[in-house]
Amino acid sequence: AEKIIAKILFGRKINKKTGKLKDIDTVFTIWKKAKVNAFVELKNVKLFLKKKKIFYLDWVGPDKNSFYKKKIELASGDTTSVLASSISISSNKRDPGSYKLKVYLFNELISEKSFTLVK
Repeated sequence: AEKIIAKILFGRKINKKTGKLKDIDTVFTIWKKAKVNAFVELKNVKLFLKKKKIFYLDWVGPDKNSFYKKKIELASGDTTSVLASSISISSNKRDPGSYKLKVYLFNELISEKSFTLVK
């Protein structure tokens, strides 16, 4: 059966003109006002146009605990192909270590990707 495929990209910035992710990387330096932006590129969404879809973007810290979950609902007929989320990586909020973003469609894990925060 066909499935929705999710590809995760992390970047430091989003281009204000194009809306595209910039400075794509998996290692980020912790500093004031810094963010990690995640774009989840969805493939095969059109196969599921008639259905409502509920995605969860789950940010997980080095302690393996979820610290931020974003729910994104796409109504039937919605052709959205990129989901976006971001977290602050200022030093008062985050510690160095390995982090992960997990993407769920309903309750099924469809993608996950790690990134590292360094001082």
